[in-house]
Amino acid sequence: MKDKQIVFPSDFIAVEEELLQGEGTYVDEEHNIRASNIGEVFTDRQKYRAKVFIKTKRVNIPKVGNYVIGTVERVQKYNLLIKVFYINGREVHPPYSAIMHITKASNEYVESYDEAYAAGDIIKAKVIDAHSIPIQLETKDRELGVVFSWCSRCGEPAQKSGKNRLQCPECGLKMSRKTSITYGKEKVNLN
Repeated sequence: MKDKQIVFPSDFIAVEEELLQGEGTYVDEEHNIRASNIGEVFTDRQKYRAKVFIKTKRVNIPKVGNYVIGTVERVQKYNLLIKVFYINGREVHPPYSAIMHITKASNEYVESYDEAYAAGDIIKAKVIDAHSIPIQLETKDRELGVVFSWCSRCGEPAQKSGKNRLQCPECGLKMSRKTSITYGKEKVNLN
Protein backbone atom coordinates (compact mmCIF):
# COMPACT_ATOMS: atom_id res chain seq x y z
CA MET A 1 0.00 0.00 0.00
CA LYS A 2 1.28 3.49 -0.87
CA ASP A 3 2.22 6.05 1.77
CA LYS A 4 -0.24 8.95 2.24
CA GLN A 5 -3.14 6.73 1.16
CA ILE A 6 -6.25 7.15 3.33
CA VAL A 7 -7.40 3.94 5.03
CA PHE A 8 -10.36 2.97 7.19
CA PRO A 9 -10.52 0.54 10.12
CA SER A 10 -9.79 -3.05 8.97
CA ASP A 11 -8.36 -2.00 5.56
CA PHE A 12 -5.49 -4.21 4.39
CA ILE A 13 -2.04 -2.58 4.53
CA ALA A 14 0.52 -5.39 4.13
CA VAL A 15 1.30 -8.97 5.15
CA GLU A 16 3.25 -9.52 8.35
CA GLU A 17 6.24 -10.94 6.41
CA GLU A 18 6.68 -7.59 4.57
CA LEU A 19 6.40 -5.17 7.48
CA LEU A 20 5.98 -5.08 11.25
CA GLN A 21 2.85 -3.84 13.01
CA GLY A 22 3.11 -0.18 14.05
CA GLU A 23 1.02 2.58 15.58
CA GLY A 24 -2.58 2.63 14.31
CA THR A 25 -2.45 -0.96 12.99
CA TYR A 26 -3.19 -4.50 14.12
CA VAL A 27 -2.46 -8.03 12.86
CA ASP A 28 -5.42 -10.26 12.01
CA GLU A 29 -5.58 -14.08 12.36
CA GLU A 30 -4.26 -14.51 8.79
CA HIS A 31 -1.12 -12.43 9.58
CA ASN A 32 -2.27 -9.40 7.62
CA ILE A 33 -1.51 -5.92 8.91
CA ARG A 34 -4.70 -3.85 8.93
CA ALA A 35 -5.64 -0.28 9.88
CA SER A 36 -7.15 0.17 13.34
CA ASN A 37 -8.40 3.73 12.65
CA ILE A 38 -9.07 6.23 9.87
CA GLY A 39 -5.88 7.86 8.70
CA GLU A 40 -2.91 8.00 6.36
CA VAL A 41 -0.58 5.06 5.83
CA PHE A 42 3.11 5.64 6.50
CA THR A 43 5.89 3.08 6.09
CA ASP A 44 8.92 3.53 8.34
CA ARG A 45 11.57 2.16 5.96
CA GLN A 46 14.33 2.11 8.59
CA LYS A 47 12.34 -0.08 11.02
CA TYR A 48 10.17 -1.84 8.39
CA ARG A 49 7.05 -0.82 10.26
CA ALA A 50 3.60 0.17 8.94
CA LYS A 51 1.84 3.03 10.72
CA VAL A 52 -1.49 4.79 10.34
CA PHE A 53 -1.67 8.41 11.45
CA ILE A 54 -5.13 9.57 12.54
CA LYS A 55 -6.73 12.12 10.20
CA THR A 56 -9.94 12.83 12.09
CA LYS A 57 -10.19 15.60 14.67
CA ARG A 58 -11.00 14.57 18.19
CA VAL A 59 -14.12 16.12 19.63
CA ASN A 60 -13.37 18.73 22.28
CA ILE A 61 -16.05 18.24 24.94
CA PRO A 62 -16.23 20.61 27.93
CA LYS A 63 -15.60 19.16 31.39
CA VAL A 64 -15.92 20.68 34.86
CA GLY A 65 -12.79 22.71 35.58
CA ASN A 66 -11.96 23.43 31.89
CA TYR A 67 -11.20 27.01 30.92
CA VAL A 68 -13.15 28.46 28.01
CA ILE A 69 -12.99 31.59 25.89
CA GLY A 70 -16.07 32.97 24.24
CA THR A 71 -18.12 36.03 23.44
CA VAL A 72 -20.97 37.47 25.45
CA GLU A 73 -24.02 37.11 23.22
CA ARG A 74 -26.71 38.60 25.47
CA VAL A 75 -26.71 40.39 28.81
CA GLN A 76 -29.75 39.94 31.01
CA LYS A 77 -30.21 41.29 34.51
CA TYR A 78 -29.14 38.06 36.26
CA ASN A 79 -27.76 35.88 33.44
CA LEU A 80 -25.25 36.06 30.63
CA LEU A 81 -25.55 34.03 27.44
CA ILE A 82 -22.12 33.13 26.03
CA LYS A 83 -20.93 31.47 22.84
CA VAL A 84 -17.82 29.33 23.61
CA PHE A 85 -15.16 29.11 20.88
CA TYR A 86 -12.19 27.64 22.80
CA ILE A 87 -11.86 24.97 25.50
CA ASN A 88 -8.45 24.83 27.21
CA GLY A 89 -6.94 26.71 24.28
CA ARG A 90 -8.32 24.35 21.61
CA GLU A 91 -10.86 25.66 19.12
CA VAL A 92 -14.31 24.04 19.06
CA HIS A 93 -16.61 23.92 16.08
CA PRO A 94 -19.50 24.45 16.23
CA PRO A 95 -19.30 26.66 19.32
CA TYR A 96 -20.97 25.63 22.58
CA SER A 97 -23.72 27.65 24.25
CA ALA A 98 -23.09 28.63 27.85
CA ILE A 99 -24.82 30.56 30.59
CA MET A 100 -23.55 32.29 33.72
CA HIS A 101 -25.67 33.39 36.66
CA ILE A 102 -24.84 36.72 38.28
CA THR A 103 -23.73 35.01 41.53
CA LYS A 104 -20.93 33.29 39.55
CA ALA A 105 -19.52 36.51 38.05
CA SER A 106 -17.29 37.72 40.87
CA ASN A 107 -16.30 37.22 44.49
CA GLU A 108 -17.46 40.81 45.00
CA TYR A 109 -21.15 41.74 45.03
CA VAL A 110 -22.54 42.48 41.55
CA GLU A 111 -26.03 44.00 41.53
CA SER A 112 -26.61 43.81 37.78
CA TYR A 113 -24.65 42.39 34.86
CA ASP A 114 -24.66 45.86 33.29
CA GLU A 115 -21.82 46.79 35.67
CA ALA A 116 -19.73 43.69 34.86
CA TYR A 117 -20.22 42.64 31.20
CA ALA A 118 -21.53 43.88 27.85
CA ALA A 119 -22.59 42.11 24.67
CA GLY A 120 -19.56 41.51 22.47
CA ASP A 121 -17.05 41.20 25.33
CA ILE A 122 -14.58 38.35 24.95
CA ILE A 123 -14.34 36.50 28.25
CA LYS A 124 -12.35 33.71 29.84
CA ALA A 125 -14.38 31.53 32.21
CA LYS A 126 -14.33 28.20 34.02
CA VAL A 127 -16.83 25.39 33.43
CA ILE A 128 -18.74 24.55 36.65
CA ASP A 129 -21.42 22.30 35.11
CA ALA A 130 -20.85 20.47 31.82
CA HIS A 131 -23.83 18.11 32.14
CA SER A 132 -26.51 20.71 31.50
CA ILE A 133 -27.29 22.41 28.23
CA PRO A 134 -26.21 25.18 27.99
CA ILE A 135 -23.03 24.55 29.98
CA GLN A 136 -22.62 26.72 33.09
CA LEU A 137 -19.65 28.99 33.74
CA GLU A 138 -18.10 31.21 36.41
CA THR A 139 -15.57 34.06 36.40
CA LYS A 140 -14.77 34.44 40.10
CA ASP A 141 -10.98 33.91 39.88
CA ARG A 142 -8.66 36.85 39.12
CA GLU A 143 -7.49 35.41 35.78
CA LEU A 144 -11.11 35.05 34.63
CA GLY A 145 -13.43 37.70 33.22
CA VAL A 146 -13.24 40.06 30.25
CA VAL A 147 -10.01 39.56 28.27
CA PHE A 148 -10.92 41.98 25.46
CA SER A 149 -13.62 44.57 24.89
CA TRP A 150 -14.60 47.45 22.65
CA CYS A 151 -15.87 50.90 23.48
CA SER A 152 -19.67 50.83 23.62
CA ARG A 153 -19.80 54.38 22.19
CA CYS A 154 -17.31 54.45 19.27
CA GLY A 155 -16.28 50.78 18.84
CA GLU A 156 -12.55 51.25 19.38
CA PRO A 157 -10.62 48.62 21.42
CA ALA A 158 -10.80 49.51 25.11
CA GLN A 159 -7.77 49.66 27.41
CA LYS A 160 -7.61 48.60 31.03
CA SER A 161 -7.49 51.65 33.31
CA GLY A 162 -7.64 50.03 36.74
CA LYS A 163 -9.20 47.11 38.55
CA ASN A 164 -12.44 46.26 36.74
CA ARG A 165 -12.27 49.51 34.76
CA LEU A 166 -11.82 50.06 31.03
CA GLN A 167 -11.38 53.29 29.11
CA CYS A 168 -11.59 54.10 25.41
CA PRO A 169 -8.37 55.78 24.21
CA GLU A 170 -10.32 57.42 21.35
CA CYS A 171 -13.38 59.02 22.99
CA GLY A 172 -12.45 58.70 26.68
CA LEU A 173 -15.55 56.71 27.72
CA LYS A 174 -15.03 54.87 31.03
CA MET A 175 -16.67 51.47 31.42
CA SER A 176 -17.09 49.10 34.34
CA ARG A 177 -16.20 45.45 33.57
CA LYS A 178 -15.19 42.36 35.55
CA THR A 179 -11.77 42.19 33.87
CA SER A 180 -9.22 39.42 33.93
CA ILE A 181 -5.69 40.16 35.16
CA THR A 182 -4.66 39.00 31.66
CA TYR A 183 -6.81 41.65 29.91
CA GLY A 184 -5.36 42.43 26.48
CA LYS A 185 -2.76 39.65 26.71
CA GLU A 186 -4.86 36.66 25.55
CA LYS A 187 -4.34 35.69 21.91
CA VAL A 188 -7.85 35.08 20.60
CA ASN A 189 -9.11 34.72 17.03
CA LEU A 190 -12.91 34.48 16.87
CA ASN A 191 -13.28 34.96 13.09
